[in-house]
Amino acid sequence: MELDENKIKEIERLKLLFHLPEFWEKEYAVTHMEALRAIESKDRNADTVLVVDRYVGAGENPEKIIFKFVENQKLAAKWFSSPTVFLVLNDGSPYRTSLSNFNREKREVTIKWTVKDGNGDGDSGTNQTDLELADPDLYLSGVGAMSLSDNVRDRRDHSRSLLNIVNDYLNDDVPSVAREIINNNAPRAVGVNHFCANDKGDFIEPALKAVENLERSYLPIQGPPGTGKTFLGSHLVSRLLSEDTNKPRIAIVAQSWEAINNLFEATIDRLVEDLDAESKLKNREILLLHRKGPKKIFKQRNKSLFSLDATKTPNGEKRRKIKFGKNDDTESTEPEWFYTDPEAEINVSLPDGPEKGIDLYSDVHLLATTSWFLVNSEMREACRSDSYGDDFKFDYIFIDEAGQYSLAEALAISHTTKNIVLLGDPKQLPQVVKASHEGGAGLSIMEYLIGKDKNVDSSKGFYLDTTWRMREEVTTYISEQFYDHDLDWKKEICNKREILGIRNGLYFSEVEHEECSRSSKMEAEKVVEIVEDLLTMTFKDSSDGKDIERKVAESDFMVVAPFNEQLGMLTSELMSEGHSGVRVGTVDKFQGQEAPIVIYSLTSSNKEEIPAGRTDFLFMPNRTNVAASRAQCLAVVVGAKDLIDTQPKTIPEMEALNNLCRVFQDVEEGKGISGEWPVTNSVIQST
Repeated sequence: MELDENKIKEIERLKLLFHLPEFWEKEYAVTHMEALRAIESKDRNADTVLVVDRYVGAGENPEKIIFKFVENQKLAAKWFSSPTVFLVLNDGSPYRTSLSNFNREKREVTIKWTVKDGNGDGDSGTNQTDLELADPDLYLSGVGAMSLSDNVRDRRDHSRSLLNIVNDYLNDDVPSVAREIINNNAPRAVGVNHFCANDKGDFIEPALKAVENLERSYLPIQGPPGTGKTFLGSHLVSRLLSEDTNKPRIAIVAQSWEAINNLFEATIDRLVEDLDAESKLKNREILLLHRKGPKKIFKQRNKSLFSLDATKTPNGEKRRKIKFGKNDDTESTEPEWFYTDPEAEINVSLPDGPEKGIDLYSDVHLLATTSWFLVNSEMREACRSDSYGDDFKFDYIFIDEAGQYSLAEALAISHTTKNIVLLGDPKQLPQVVKASHEGGAGLSIMEYLIGKDKNVDSSKGFYLDTTWRMREEVTTYISEQFYDHDLDWKKEICNKREILGIRNGLYFSEVEHEECSRSSKMEAEKVVEIVEDLLTMTFKDSSDGKDIERKVAESDFMVVAPFNEQLGMLTSELMSEGHSGVRVGTVDKFQGQEAPIVIYSLTSSNKEEIPAGRTDFLFMPNRTNVAASRAQCLAVVVGAKDLIDTQPKTIPEMEALNNLCRVFQDVEEGKGISGEWPVTNSVIQST
């Protein structure tokens, strides 16, 4: 029997729903095994592993255990910022805890030996209530290494929330944003059929109209590099917050706190600068649900938000904690709600459940948070209630960097909102997925809804088609290679930034080297040479109406590399030549940032030298796109000729490699998308 198209799509959806609930379990399993292998290897060159020299034991505090570690180890920066670590106890049980101190001079590391909530601090197979009372010598004296393991976290609440969503989808026909996403329907906004800019090229008013008219649906906004995705998102949130009648409740969510803070702070800026905020925001509460608290955000500005009167900052306030049922790892279909007083340690029954405007942050009009609060058992049960669920749901959740936000996580939090607005770009950095997922279960929410390789169609969402960052020469390359020739540049802004004395745009610099895998001294030396060439030149900027001409400064550079070892090599070479002000980092670190000049070191000598499992990583179109598109004026790609001359074995590999081949093309000067980097100052000055 031949199946029609609708039946095939239904089967594909069912396959997706079958595999989605496994998402976190698979990711956890792979990450867990990687951590165990790293500990077993005791590899001093792996910057995520700390090899232990000897066990010292507890000091004055029995919950602080000290180890001495081996000298001359390459260590990631995270080791110095109280990270979560993973180790194996003497009885073979895995144990997860956090560092309380790292002293490189004394070669001492201190871990916490404690238990939280009586259920343990993580993922040990040993009964951690027993560990709290046990002599640490019995469990820790044989530890030989520990590994960074920030991602080894239990996601039971996420999985349960997602299972609820899947069950609801299969068993009822109630309209919901989750149903619209799973079915991949076009966004449902009353009176809006196409999502595009108005006649003036403005996106704010059309997007605001679309968001205001969403009916338990979603809206993607795809923002290529420099197109103002955060600018638009912050305007939408601030305008919604200032509504006089509806007073919508909004949550800002993202995969990282950096992304959350970015959109949250931009929104606060809009509220302060663009609106009559004092009158518009009366009786609105704004909260950054983070241990640092919102006051820190405001204090970082050289302005005050009407002495914080309008926002009733909750910093320092005590909130009652609401729980339901027993804390015994089971879920009740009929939850029994309790008010918990942390100081008195008593539970008071709440027969009517949580109270609107008091509990579960239902009094907050703008909440910036991660998904963890949204999927916790209390929030999940409150929002799923037939009688008062809408009292605790947000009107909108804005997911920033949605190209890196998994479909599984987006669906898991969908029970807490009526509508979802997605800000992101699936053609920039993707979500980090380690396991293999079938049926599309490993896709990001943006990849699932609009695809990996297409620009979003105007019937499915907004596509921001004009960059305010890159000059024409850089934009042309980015547009042709990654956006189907459909990315323009704001000429009156972008072309008013220029490095004088040289053609702006893309350059390549071929460096001959062999047997370089994760680091290349020759490429680092070439980068220093390019930096010093450009420091002799002049940067002109009249993009904001002021004519500025000054010498190129070290702060005008971003130097990008794919591997931590090369970052260390670049930093060392730059500092040894007195250029400590040049920023060095990975593509991931610099996403969302920009600079007049970007230099990208590819590092590996040839395809065979690329670290195992990292070929796709190095040639990935998303990473090439992000690296080159940080540049306002000029981007130089430094790499070995043998790496670029690689013979691809698959069509996707050929397509990915083509993005770099277009930069390293051998054509007559001035006729290609890029040019070969000048070798000496005399050549530069004569161009």
